[in-house]
Amino acid sequence: MNNPGTVAAAAGGEVEIGGSASNGTFINTGATVSGARGGSTRLAGAPGANATGANAHVMNYAATVSGGFGGATVFQSDSTGGNATINNNGATVSGAGSGSTVFELNSTAGNATLIANGGMAPATLLTYQRVLFNFRRIAWRFGLVFASSNSRLSFAICAW
Repeated sequence: MNNPGTVAAAAGGEVEIGGSASNGTFINTGATVSGARGGSTRLAGAPGANATGANAHVMNYAATVSGGFGGATVFQSDSTGGNATINNNGATVSGAGSGSTVFELNSTAGNATLIANGGMAPATLLTYQRVLFNFRRIAWRFGLVFASSNSRLSFAICAW
Protein backbone atom coordinates (compact mmCIF):
# COMPACT_ATOMS: atom_id res chain seq x y z
CA MET A 1 0.00 0.00 0.00
CA ASN A 2 1.37 3.38 -1.01
CA ASN A 3 0.13 5.96 1.48
CA PRO A 4 -0.31 9.66 0.72
CA GLY A 5 1.79 12.53 2.04
CA THR A 6 0.74 13.65 5.52
CA VAL A 7 1.27 17.42 5.20
CA ALA A 8 0.67 19.93 2.42
CA ALA A 9 3.15 19.62 -0.50
CA ALA A 10 4.42 16.25 0.79
CA ALA A 11 4.91 13.40 -1.67
CA GLY A 12 3.13 10.09 -1.10
CA GLY A 13 4.78 6.70 -0.91
CA GLU A 14 5.87 5.21 -4.22
CA VAL A 15 6.80 1.77 -5.53
CA GLU A 16 8.91 1.70 -8.69
CA ILE A 17 8.95 -1.51 -10.71
CA GLY A 18 11.67 -2.09 -13.27
CA GLY A 19 10.71 -5.66 -14.13
CA SER A 20 7.47 -7.60 -13.68
CA ALA A 21 4.70 -6.72 -11.23
CA SER A 22 3.81 -10.43 -11.47
CA ASN A 23 0.58 -11.17 -9.56
CA GLY A 24 1.03 -8.30 -7.11
CA THR A 25 -1.67 -6.11 -5.61
CA PHE A 26 -0.91 -2.38 -5.45
CA ILE A 27 -3.08 0.12 -3.59
CA ASN A 28 -2.40 3.82 -4.13
CA THR A 29 -4.36 5.88 -1.63
CA GLY A 30 -5.41 9.47 -2.19
CA ALA A 31 -4.40 12.39 -0.01
CA THR A 32 -6.21 13.15 3.24
CA VAL A 33 -4.55 16.58 3.60
CA SER A 34 -5.06 19.47 1.18
CA GLY A 35 -2.01 19.92 -1.06
CA ALA A 36 -0.53 16.50 -0.32
CA ARG A 37 0.16 13.93 -3.05
CA GLY A 38 -1.38 10.48 -3.15
CA GLY A 39 0.57 7.23 -3.21
CA SER A 40 1.78 5.94 -6.57
CA THR A 41 3.09 2.95 -8.47
CA ARG A 42 5.54 3.60 -11.33
CA LEU A 43 6.53 1.06 -13.95
CA ALA A 44 9.60 2.17 -15.84
CA GLY A 45 11.43 0.06 -18.38
CA ALA A 46 15.18 -0.03 -18.68
CA PRO A 47 17.17 -0.76 -21.85
CA GLY A 48 16.54 -4.41 -22.69
CA ALA A 49 14.34 -4.97 -19.60
CA ASN A 50 10.91 -3.43 -20.11
CA ALA A 51 8.63 -3.28 -17.08
CA THR A 52 5.23 -4.99 -17.19
CA GLY A 53 2.08 -4.90 -15.11
CA ALA A 54 1.83 -8.67 -15.79
CA ASN A 55 -1.25 -9.94 -13.90
CA ALA A 56 -1.24 -7.26 -11.19
CA HIS A 57 -4.32 -5.77 -9.57
CA VAL A 58 -4.07 -2.00 -8.99
CA MET A 59 -6.42 0.35 -7.11
CA ASN A 60 -5.96 4.13 -7.44
CA TYR A 61 -8.10 5.90 -4.85
CA ALA A 62 -9.20 9.52 -4.93
CA ALA A 63 -8.22 12.13 -2.36
CA THR A 64 -10.71 12.57 0.47
CA VAL A 65 -10.21 16.32 0.88
CA SER A 66 -10.45 19.32 -1.45
CA GLY A 67 -7.01 20.21 -2.84
CA GLY A 68 -5.56 16.74 -2.26
CA PHE A 69 -4.15 14.60 -5.08
CA GLY A 70 -5.43 11.10 -5.86
CA GLY A 71 -3.42 7.90 -6.06
CA ALA A 72 -1.79 7.16 -9.43
CA THR A 73 -0.19 4.51 -11.58
CA VAL A 74 2.33 5.68 -14.19
CA PHE A 75 3.69 3.59 -17.06
CA GLN A 76 6.91 4.98 -18.59
CA SER A 77 9.80 4.13 -20.88
CA ASP A 78 8.48 1.28 -23.02
CA SER A 79 6.63 -0.38 -20.13
CA THR A 80 3.35 -2.25 -20.68
CA GLY A 81 0.16 -2.85 -18.73
CA GLY A 82 0.42 -6.56 -19.55
CA ASN A 83 -2.76 -8.29 -18.32
CA ALA A 84 -3.17 -6.06 -15.27
CA THR A 85 -6.53 -4.89 -13.93
CA ILE A 86 -6.40 -1.22 -12.96
CA ASN A 87 -9.22 0.61 -11.14
CA ASN A 88 -9.29 4.40 -10.92
CA ASN A 89 -11.82 5.93 -8.53
CA GLY A 90 -13.31 9.38 -8.99
CA ALA A 91 -13.39 11.85 -6.13
CA THR A 92 -16.50 12.07 -3.98
CA VAL A 93 -15.47 15.43 -2.49
CA SER A 94 -15.61 18.63 -4.53
CA GLY A 95 -12.10 19.82 -5.46
CA ALA A 96 -10.40 16.53 -4.58
CA GLY A 97 -8.15 14.77 -7.09
CA SER A 98 -9.26 11.45 -8.57
CA GLY A 99 -7.33 8.23 -8.99
CA SER A 100 -5.51 8.12 -12.33
CA THR A 101 -3.44 5.99 -14.69
CA VAL A 102 -0.92 7.63 -17.04
CA PHE A 103 0.85 6.08 -20.06
CA GLU A 104 3.84 8.04 -21.35
CA LEU A 105 7.20 7.70 -23.09
CA ASN A 106 6.30 4.89 -25.50
CA SER A 107 4.46 2.77 -22.93
CA THR A 108 1.42 0.66 -23.89
CA ALA A 109 -1.68 -0.64 -22.14
CA GLY A 110 -1.02 -4.13 -23.50
CA ASN A 111 -4.02 -6.33 -22.66
CA ALA A 112 -4.79 -4.50 -19.43
CA THR A 113 -8.33 -3.99 -18.16
CA LEU A 114 -8.76 -0.33 -17.18
CA ILE A 115 -11.77 0.77 -15.13
CA ALA A 116 -12.54 4.42 -14.36
CA ASN A 117 -15.25 4.90 -11.72
CA GLY A 118 -16.73 8.40 -11.77
CA GLY A 119 -17.44 10.81 -8.96
CA MET A 120 -17.57 14.58 -8.53
CA ALA A 121 -14.23 14.66 -10.34
CA PRO A 122 -14.15 11.68 -12.74
CA ALA A 123 -11.34 9.16 -12.66
CA THR A 124 -8.94 9.52 -15.57
CA LEU A 125 -6.87 7.48 -17.96
CA LEU A 126 -4.26 9.71 -19.54
CA THR A 127 -1.88 9.25 -22.42
CA TYR A 128 0.52 11.48 -24.26
CA GLN A 129 3.82 11.47 -26.14
CA ARG A 130 2.93 9.04 -28.93
CA VAL A 131 1.51 6.16 -26.96
CA LEU A 132 -0.35 3.55 -29.00
CA PHE A 133 -3.34 1.91 -27.37
CA ASN A 134 -5.00 -1.30 -28.41
CA PHE A 135 -7.20 -2.12 -25.44
CA ARG A 136 -8.96 -5.43 -25.22
CA ARG A 137 -11.13 -4.13 -22.43
CA ILE A 138 -11.80 -0.68 -21.05
CA ALA A 139 -14.75 0.38 -18.99
CA TRP A 140 -15.77 3.41 -17.04
CA ARG A 141 -18.62 4.64 -14.94
CA PHE A 142 -18.85 8.34 -15.80
CA GLY A 143 -15.05 8.51 -16.02
CA LEU A 144 -12.99 10.30 -18.64
CA VAL A 145 -10.48 9.02 -21.17
CA PHE A 146 -8.01 11.52 -22.61
CA ALA A 147 -5.70 10.93 -25.57
CA SER A 148 -3.43 13.35 -27.38
CA SER A 149 -3.53 13.83 -31.14
CA ASN A 150 -0.47 11.56 -31.44
CA SER A 151 -2.27 8.64 -29.81
CA ARG A 152 -4.45 5.98 -31.30
CA LEU A 153 -7.22 4.85 -28.98
CA SER A 154 -9.65 2.05 -29.70
CA PHE A 155 -11.91 0.48 -27.13
CA ALA A 156 -15.23 -1.14 -26.38
CA ILE A 157 -17.45 0.10 -23.59
CA CYS A 158 -18.54 -2.63 -21.19
CA ALA A 159 -21.99 -2.13 -19.70
CA TRP A 160 -22.97 -3.33 -16.24
